[in-house]
Amino acid sequence: MLLVKSIDMDRSLVMDLDAEDGEFDPMVRIEERDWGLIDTAVLVKAFRRLTELEELSITGWTRLILLVLSSSVAACSLPSLKSLKLESTFDDIDDPFHPAHYANLQCYPQLNRLEVSIVRDSDSIESFQTSIVSPYFSLVSLRSLHVHGPITSSNHRSSLLRCFPRLEELDLDDETGSASLLRLVTSLPDPSRLETLSIKFCKYAPGRMPPASPIAFNLFPSLRNLTIIGLVNLESPSFYEDLRMLPLQRIDLGYGTKLSALGLRELLNEQAQQRCLETLVLDNILASVGYDADPLEFLFYTHGFEDEETAHLNLRLFGPRWTDQFSKEGFVDLVKIAEQKGISIRGGTLDALRLEEKFESGEVERERVIAREKRAREKARKESIDGNAG
Repeated sequence: MLLVKSIDMDRSLVMDLDAEDGEFDPMVRIEERDWGLIDTAVLVKAFRRLTELEELSITGWTRLILLVLSSSVAACSLPSLKSLKLESTFDDIDDPFHPAHYANLQCYPQLNRLEVSIVRDSDSIESFQTSIVSPYFSLVSLRSLHVHGPITSSNHRSSLLRCFPRLEELDLDDETGSASLLRLVTSLPDPSRLETLSIKFCKYAPGRMPPASPIAFNLFPSLRNLTIIGLVNLESPSFYEDLRMLPLQRIDLGYGTKLSALGLRELLNEQAQQRCLETLVLDNILASVGYDADPLEFLFYTHGFEDEETAHLNLRLFGPRWTDQFSKEGFVDLVKIAEQKGISIRGGTLDALRLEEKFESGEVERERVIAREKRAREKARKESIDGNAG
């Protein structure tokens, strides 16, 4: 028996399989070529010794991941496992989102957190037309599920979610950039338990701004934390009306989302009456300061870090790109209302507003001149010291 609570394994770090009890070093660096020489039976024996292990993270090793998901390990190993993180290409599997691959997770009775990251292109996910009506398994112990990768490329994505009936936290990060991810959350067997929902589909698709797929937010009466990031139109009043009915404490609306300042203002007023909402994080509009030069040679301006090649160039403000539904004036009003209601507004949109105000007032240029003069004095002082020393 090995009294190890947590192990993080990647392609260059594995367990010292030959260590004696009480002398176990959970991480030993080995050459990658040596990994394939380790016999499966030796690995199975090693996992059986980890009776106290609560957290296991495996990165890059599909073979090791499939072993942990197999009955040979799950049925008689890691009885204390509570958190499992798996990140790999899963290149030996046609569809790594098929629930059959995770059925043996039932053998880990205390598992309450699962993170699966599929690092591969959406084109590599094999498409199967056969639908799964009932779940392959039901992992009632799991409370937190995080799935990253080309999720919507799989026909079995909904079937996988149906295998976790008591989720309180769900994080879906889809690399295909499909807004259909928003509909996927309705596949949960019991959405009333969900307290934290994060939906991300950030792949850039020029010219596309799909409307939000309908989400029946009334299915999530316990939702306290909501994150949506990706190219999706959230200007519809119905979106904010639905959110007003929830006990939300934190809302994150990130890059790519198209928002309505009026809808957010009404949401803040309603949430303030319920005394629920504490934080609103907005990253839908960004801005930066760069040099007015060839766009193909765009350089960001960093205060206090200029060289001779950039010091003579003029500064230019890139962004923010306000919209009709989310104007600068509307956002300023939103910030004022949040301050009055005691709700914290944070994020890149607020930073963009402040940067625009600083740039238009000339403060950025004044700070640039002061920093330039400071560098000149420091240079002169150093040259003087060097001259005296010589």
